[in-house]
Amino acid sequence: MALPRMRRRVADMEPTDEKEGLNIVKAILSSNLATDPKKKERALTILEAMAEKGNAEAASLLTSIYLDKSVAGVDSGKALIWVTKSAAAGDTKAMLAL
Repeated sequence: MALPRMRRRVADMEPTDEKEGLNIVKAILSSNLATDPKKKERALTILEAMAEKGNAEAASLLTSIYLDKSVAGVDSGKALIWVTKSAAAGDTKAMLAL
């Protein structure tokens, strides 16, 4: 199976746990699927749900996304929210960034 086709299939899956959720998001963001607004929104929704539950990796990834104009457009307000939540969840890099 071609890698792009496999990424599309992964991107359409429903995550059953946090590890799978991160894998789905990474599949979307590491491919041209990130140019699809629906796929990009799906990735952000999955990440935000995980980050709200205290997943530091998801919050850290959201911080990076909101600081990267090529993915979601720069939104320093949202980036600050997520780096703060990432630090609160124990991410030492986020703690240092604050």
